[in-house]
Amino acid sequence: MKKNKRLGISIIILVIAIIVMIILAGVIVLNTSKSNVIKRALESNFKTNLSQYNNELMMNLSSKFLQVQEEFNLNSVNTFTNNEIREYIKNIPEKDINKYKIINGKLAYIGSDLNEIKWSKEKGVSLDIPYIKDGLVLWYDGIYNKGIGIYNDNNNVWKDLSGNGNDMTISNIDFTISDGWNGKGLSLDNTQHTMNSNNPLKNQTLMEQGYTIEVVFQKKSIGIRRYLGGINRGFHINYYNEKALHYINDGNSDHYAYSNNASEVNKILSYTGTYFKDSVSTKVEMYANGADKNNGSYYGSLIIPYGMESSITYYFNDAIIYSVRIYDKVLTQKEITRNYQMDKGRFGI
Repeated sequence: MKKNKRLGISIIILVIAIIVMIILAGVIVLNTSKSNVIKRALESNFKTNLSQYNNELMMNLSSKFLQVQEEFNLNSVNTFTNNEIREYIKNIPEKDINKYKIINGKLAYIGSDLNEIKWSKEKGVSLDIPYIKDGLVLWYDGIYNKGIGIYNDNNNVWKDLSGNGNDMTISNIDFTISDGWNGKGLSLDNTQHTMNSNNPLKNQTLMEQGYTIEVVFQKKSIGIRRYLGGINRGFHINYYNEKALHYINDGNSDHYAYSNNASEVNKILSYTGTYFKDSVSTKVEMYANGADKNNGSYYGSLIIPYGMESSITYYFNDAIIYSVRIYDKVLTQKEITRNYQMDKGRFGI
């Protein structure tokens, strides 16, 4: 009798367990289905808007062509600042204005959402980013860390998007939230990370040099020296009182420019340093967020720099690196401001 009673209780428990499992499975299926429905709705809405923007752009470009005929050059239609795009796509909402630019008369997606990148590719929309390309010899982008339009959470080689093969080898990375890719950049913990790439400026001579270095980064703590070594004495992201420092040494004395716009913890900043030297003059300049030029100590006497090494070593820890760009020429302030406008919308500065 007791045996039958125990058996009955066991069957009841088993039935209850099966019912609970069925309910949980149903909840999972419903949630998955709901998630898929939401994602499909977002995709449909995004692609519909994309088609509308493209159609409006084509209509406005056709209208302009009819007005000026042979004088109209499609390659001259480019937008760089946010509001310029409204000249061609008047009804684009504020939420989308940072996601798109017009490049050579074509709509381009420059946003950071991985799903929207995929959907844009499916619609045949360009993923080009209108940074200054002339003289660009090294380019890392945290959103396209493995190639144009390609992102990978487990990528230990940062692809050089300039096409010059200067890929960065990343070491001592755990691929975690605090020490790995975060969707927009490379987040590094407080252990020392020394990463390497070829130096595209290595053939510049001691007596004649001209280059621009642009870095978008965010520090997680104060008091740590972060810099790119191998380019003369190195490009220091924050060094002197947490300020960015473009530093040249001739073996005897220092020559540098730094910005009064100091880097702050958890604040994204875009820093640009330029250097020019020929037989007549030497010029060192520093910019923060496209402006703040040479706002600080500046020594610009005629000097022979330390020189270039064959590789660049990136000394970073407790920071997030969003982008690194190197040019083998000196960018103008207008060009630097244009690049900053791209960084501002792309990385949320």
